[in-house]
Amino acid sequence: MAIYFSAHLKTSSVLILLRSIVTLCLSFYCFALAVQAEEEATAEYKLKAALLYKLTRFVTWPEQEVKTNSFAICVLGENVFGDALEPLRKREVKGHPIQIFYFSQSEDINKACQLIFISDSKKAFIRQIIQRLNSEATLTLSDSSEFAVNGGMIEFVQGERNIGFKINSAKAKQAGLSIAAPLLELAEIVGIDDRKSSK
Repeated sequence: MAIYFSAHLKTSSVLILLRSIVTLCLSFYCFALAVQAEEEATAEYKLKAALLYKLTRFVTWPEQEVKTNSFAICVLGENVFGDALEPLRKREVKGHPIQIFYFSQSEDINKACQLIFISDSKKAFIRQIIQRLNSEATLTLSDSSEFAVNGGMIEFVQGERNIGFKINSAKAKQAGLSIAAPLLELAEIVGIDDRKSSK
């Protein structure tokens, strides 16, 4: 649509109108970029949601944990998954139906989580959060850098074409969890390598 300016319009009015148009265009451009970034993040976290489920096949929880009626997957911090985890509600882990819980703050956690994904939005508090979970048989995961070094169990690492893992197997063992050898073989082991110490 063409925009015409009448000759009697004051120069200041024209400038104000032009500025408004430019601002509107920039706002639309920024919104388009944000939508594009959100779509890319959705694709990434759809893959990570699928990986969360697949990883449960390689982890063994203590007997008392699998006696619960359900298997709780929790997200702490920003919900970077959107609704990507929701289809997992129709799945089971070791015969237990999956439930999904989202928590903004660690103080809000009122469920026994068998698996918890800690978002990068909580990076500044990772050590404190992990310390609070030390007494629980909870598999901790994140894609925050240095997560495994700081005591997390499984850290997603973004490669050029795939997603890799860093695993702190000693921390998992301390929590009473056992991670299967095939998964350990695919990962970079952080901290004490139990495979070497057991030889």
